[in-house]
Amino acid sequence: MGHVVLLSGIPIALTGNIVTQVEPMPAGSLYCGEARRLLDALADAIHKLIQVHEQQFNALIQGDLDCTRFDLSIFEANIAKDAAKYAYLGHLEEHRCSILGLGATLSVVNS
Repeated sequence: MGHVVLLSGIPIALTGNIVTQVEPMPAGSLYCGEARRLLDALADAIHKLIQVHEQQFNALIQGDLDCTRFDLSIFEANIAKDAAKYAYLGHLEEHRCSILGLGATLSVVNS
């Protein structure tokens, strides 16, 4: 069973462990340009990490017995993702350009 909640007026769908945004957020409504740039960098870093995991998974299902060769790439991608995450979070904390950090409200609108 799922729910739709409002997070600071933005509809968010909750289904099991999956959270999805129901409607796109208006451009520029939550973030300054630097926060948007840092968020995009975080998304890129996460995408790269997922790509390395996908390569490892594909090698594994194709019978490759040396999947450990991906360990260094996964380690480096995790470091890059963490650096991007903390740069983004640090900016939000310091700059306070996100309304989510300023007392966001969460309310269930249906279930």
